[in-house]
Amino acid sequence: MQDVGPGVTIAKRYALKREIARGGMGAVFEAQHVHTGRTLALKLLLGEFAEHNEVRDRLLREARVLGAVLHPSVVEIYDAGFDDEGRPYVAMEMMHGRTLEGLLAARGTLSPQEAAQVGRQLCEALAYVHAGGVLHRDVKPANVYIANDATGKEVVKLFDFGVAGIQIHGAFKDLKRLTNPGTIVGTPEYMAPEQLFAQTIDVRADVYAAGVTLYECLTGDVTFPGDYNVMLQAFSEGRGAPSLREKRPDVPVPLAMAIERAAFPDPDKRFQDAMSFARALGEALGSPLQDTGLLGLNESPEPPAKIADTVAIDPDSSGPVLLLKRRTPAIALQRRRAPRAPYVTPAYVFIHGGATLESRVEEISETGVLLIAYSTLPIGERVRLRFAMPASGRVIIVDAVCRWSRLARGRYAMGLEFAATPLELRADVVAYASALSTRPL
Repeated sequence: MQDVGPGVTIAKRYALKREIARGGMGAVFEAQHVHTGRTLALKLLLGEFAEHNEVRDRLLREARVLGAVLHPSVVEIYDAGFDDEGRPYVAMEMMHGRTLEGLLAARGTLSPQEAAQVGRQLCEALAYVHAGGVLHRDVKPANVYIANDATGKEVVKLFDFGVAGIQIHGAFKDLKRLTNPGTIVGTPEYMAPEQLFAQTIDVRADVYAAGVTLYECLTGDVTFPGDYNVMLQAFSEGRGAPSLREKRPDVPVPLAMAIERAAFPDPDKRFQDAMSFARALGEALGSPLQDTGLLGLNESPEPPAKIADTVAIDPDSSGPVLLLKRRTPAIALQRRRAPRAPYVTPAYVFIHGGATLESRVEEISETGVLLIAYSTLPIGERVRLRFAMPASGRVIIVDAVCRWSRLARGRYAMGLEFAATPLELRADVVAYASALSTRPL
């Protein structure tokens, strides 16, 4: 099969612009429809997986599910099919923002109000897909997107229905079951006990995962960190989630109780459906949650004056940065010279001596980037950084310096300052940021 990448056109109508994300079986690209000019996200299977029957069936099954669950907080699908080489693809809306996973890695935690707003929208989306006979089965921060819509308002988008469970009736009556009874699917740290033990599950398993996700939003940790065996032992011993307020005392008691109830091991003691959890999140803060518009989750926070444990240099600041304790974001003492914009794309860091660090960009400005990776760079390390520019999609290599690094949930957030910003990169970032603020309705 032909290699795919920027410059390649899929199915004679989707021109690939840049890579957004890559996994073990495929990749997601920003693409443009050659006839309408519409920008979208194109999900493709790559290599041997493009010819693997079960993997192909699962991708197209995901497209079928998304086509049947239209909701403002569920990623929208436009098209699906096969290209000229028989490679399956799914065309979806292009979301501008970042995943909740990336946001937490960059910021550490959310405020109680932010977490409740995210939780409400997430639970409303779950309630809708549940009503359509779909269980997501893999709710976690990596599958929740904080997107900016055409009006600039931030909305939560649930995506990646690749392991969704469905009731074979109605819109799905002609689909075959891809997961055999007793098969465990999902991510262990977010799986309810009944799901982990491969028992029959219902909507309460997704409620549990949503509860663990919000617990992480407020504390920086899941209820039981660890692998499959750690989770099995915790549930076999009948342990409940550690107290949320012991880790985060400023969380209002009703909000902590709602989240702990959602993440309770016994399904009969949880909220019995996602909408009940959504209502409890609003009531926990004193009144039903209202749509307040911008949460500011995709914006860098203004710098409060606090005392820190570690001092480093921020690539976008003319002064020092306060690096607080683990799971707290880097906070600048002075206003950044160049505001950051959310931008997600794979990046490769070439280190002196020949080593390469795979990472992804989470934020970009004219003077630097925020990277997420599973290992870190020494402060002051000079490297070369390779990534696709946000507006043009063209790959560029620039010299950069690591100015700060922070560990959160096994991932490192790092601030890299460009040694010298090429004029083409500066112009590209300005064009990208401008386009974000002026996208047409």
